[in-house]
Amino acid sequence: MEFKTNRNNWLAITWIALPLILLAAMIWHFEELIAKPYLIISWVNIGLPLWLYFDNYYKIDDEYLHYRFGYNKGKIRINSICEIKKSRIMRQGQQNAGIASHGLSLQYNKFDEIFICPKKEQEFIEALVGVNPEIEVSVEMENTDIRK
Repeated sequence: MEFKTNRNNWLAITWIALPLILLAAMIWHFEELIAKPYLIISWVNIGLPLWLYFDNYYKIDDEYLHYRFGYNKGKIRINSICEIKKSRIMRQGQQNAGIASHGLSLQYNKFDEIFICPKKEQEFIEALVGVNPEIEVSVEMENTDIRK
């Protein structure tokens, strides 16, 4: 079963519009680009955000959760997942496989954790729990500011 990644609109504007502006500037000054071939490196500035934005998904099979986030790809044994936390933030040191500001934090093995952002969170959780019913599902506090 394959799941698409949840994307925020502000990221679409930033990650797509900025590379297109850079591309337009490069086309506008194409003669300088030919005269100075080291400027080709700026293509990385155009390609990397587009690659990260469009090439991301999660796939669940009988044994593994496969994730792909541009150049970051891997698989996690579903039986090693012990907890799923619905989270609004990604914590420091946590591996990232998504571009939304809210998603799921999966704890697996003993100390490993990954932040993912499936578009259909509930179906994603149900698919994982269907393979491994021992997974605990919890919700982190969204607002930890005591003044509010």
